[in-house]
Amino acid sequence: KHCVKFYKTFDGTDWGDTTDFVVDDGSTVIAPTITKTGYTHKGWVTIKPSLTVYGVEYDTTQINALTIDQDYTFYPIVYFLYS
Repeated sequence: KHCVKFYKTFDGTDWGDTTDFVVDDGSTVIAPTITKTGYTHKGWVTIKPSLTVYGVEYDTTQINALTIDQDYTFYPIVYFLYS
């Protein structure tokens, strides 16, 4: 069995609101949909985003096809939509 956690919110200090899965080795999961007014979701990273860690590691399609063979924690990467 493996644990897969998706963080969905960040309040400027702490990550919160998670979707958690416990799955058998070799299973897949469906990544949650991220919506935030004024922002677009670009993908996911496995290390907490920071000023130096903000590039997308996985897009949602890649996660949905990922064979789970270990525990994972995913953090969303969202970008402000400029008008």
